[in-house]
Amino acid sequence: MWAKYWDVLNDVGNKSPEQIAAIAKGVATGHEYDGFVSSAKLFKQRGLAYFGTIKSRISWGPLASGEAVMRDCMDQTKFGTYEISTKNAVTIGDARVNLHATFRKVSSGWRVQGIFEDTSEAC
Repeated sequence: MWAKYWDVLNDVGNKSPEQIAAIAKGVATGHEYDGFVSSAKLFKQRGLAYFGTIKSRISWGPLASGEAVMRDCMDQTKFGTYEISTKNAVTIGDARVNLHATFRKVSSGWRVQGIFEDTSEAC
């Protein structure tokens, strides 16, 4: 599910907001889903898109009551945003991004419910 989430994120800017809304339902729920839709609209307005790949270093926390917690010390050095008209990179990620993700089990499977970057400690 985590890899699919990042595949959909990578489509933001390269697909229409309506297409993103449809495919994001398969990977996200709640405010994470809403974030996909609003990002797709904003990226379209600004002429931006994501590019590249990420490398995950995952560890799982406890599973309880249809919710799972995961940590990922993600390498985003080959991932970022670019301006579609010029093909120039706008942002490029860092080598060690300490992400925490919460997954919620819904009727059709697991979905990303929330993600935050923990900047209080290195990974």
